[in-house]
Amino acid sequence: MDNAEKESSGSLYSLSPDGTLKTLLTGVRISNGLAWSPDHATLYFIDTPTGTVMAFAYDLATGGISQPRKAVHVPAERVGRTA
Repeated sequence: MDNAEKESSGSLYSLSPDGTLKTLLTGVRISNGLAWSPDHATLYFIDTPTGTVMAFAYDLATGGISQPRKAVHVPAERVGRTA
C-alpha cells in the first residue's frame, strides 16, 4: 500500500496453510475490510477510496476468488471523499 494513499499499488494476498502465497487482487489503494458470508462462499472486500464493497465467489479449499460483483456502493458525497 502507498503510505501517501495516492497510488493504487497495493495487493490482496491469500496465504495457505502450507505457506503458499497467492495474489488475489492488485491495484488496491487502501484495503480496509474483509468479511465472509456465514457459509464461506462469498468474500466481501473494500478498497476504501472506491466507496465500493466488492463480493467474490470464494473457494474455501483453495482460497481463490472469482465472479467479482458490486455488493454496495457509497457515493463520494456521502462520505466526504472525491470521486
